[in-house]
Amino acid sequence: MKLVVANHKMNLTKEEVLSYVDSVKDFASNTVEFVFCPSTLYLPYFSSLPLGSQDVSYLKEGSLTGDVSAKQLKSMGVLYTLVGHSERRVKLHENPEMIQKKIENLLNEGIIPILCIGESIDEKEQGKVEEVLDRELAILSSFTKEEIASIVIAYEPMWAIGTGVLPTNQEIENRVRYIKEKVSSLYQVSIRVLYGGSVNIDNIDTLEKVSNMDGYLVGGASLDGPRFLSLMERMR
Repeated sequence: MKLVVANHKMNLTKEEVLSYVDSVKDFASNTVEFVFCPSTLYLPYFSSLPLGSQDVSYLKEGSLTGDVSAKQLKSMGVLYTLVGHSERRVKLHENPEMIQKKIENLLNEGIIPILCIGESIDEKEQGKVEEVLDRELAILSSFTKEEIASIVIAYEPMWAIGTGVLPTNQEIENRVRYIKEKVSSLYQVSIRVLYGGSVNIDNIDTLEKVSNMDGYLVGGASLDGPRFLSLMERMR
């Protein structure tokens, strides 16, 4: 069963959220597992749906104004949490040590981390994609085999996020295979790998031809409830 994660980022007002939830609340699927990651203050409105979080604090609890702990997310029923998204790595200067601590905190609370990795356009043009993936996957070395097996990887090339430009299916298949084989070789475990970056209703049929993906991380195309449901209905 494929996993589809809706990342709403910093979008939607309260009124829009209420309308959104009403439009998706009755959706059910035997072929797709879906998770919604709204802005943190809207988590309660999604409590009847599979719930995810866009981020978590690198501290376990205590004095860090504005942050949300893994324990707090767990108490709200959060099942999955995004970590290491390129927007946070680049704009908020999150480093591997912080990301490692976030994953540790999530695992301790039984929340599944979705680790986002991917190259910039400059790194792609310089032929450094595998070097980037190796560097960002190296964080897994801090965890046990059992913990690694529970982590989901989201391959999101930075240059495809919000641009409407996608890698070719062959490029995606190659990257997904590389990630799975790398993790299997180093840690002897199998992991799920999602693709993210400009996934939408217009290209989902093409993306579905990639044979080795385990699902999608969807940004802008998840902000319209009915269209997001249509996207999931077209998945095999």
